[in-house]
Amino acid sequence: EFSTCPSGAKGGDLGEFGRGQMVKEFEDAAFAAEIGHVVGPVKTQFGYHLIKVEKKNEATVASLEEVKETIRRTLLQQKQNETYNAKVEEMKKEYLQK
Repeated sequence: EFSTCPSGAKGGDLGEFGRGQMVKEFEDAAFAAEIGHVVGPVKTQFGYHLIKVEKKNEATVASLEEVKETIRRTLLQQKQNETYNAKVEEMKKEYLQK
């Protein structure tokens, strides 16, 4: 009702999330909470939060085959970024120092 968070329009429902997806204070409280219990207020850089965990899913480990393409795309993107940044620096030196 009083939330300024975009999730306020959905009653504050953030949906499912895993570790590493929320700020530490929020994540620590959410993962320590028991199902059905309200914890908080939890202070983060975004304000104060009340957290109610509706359910918890078992963690899964993906096989290499399941993540292979994601890894390939991530590494390719990193290499492209490195190449782009190196070229920008090279061009700065060449054109801005003249």
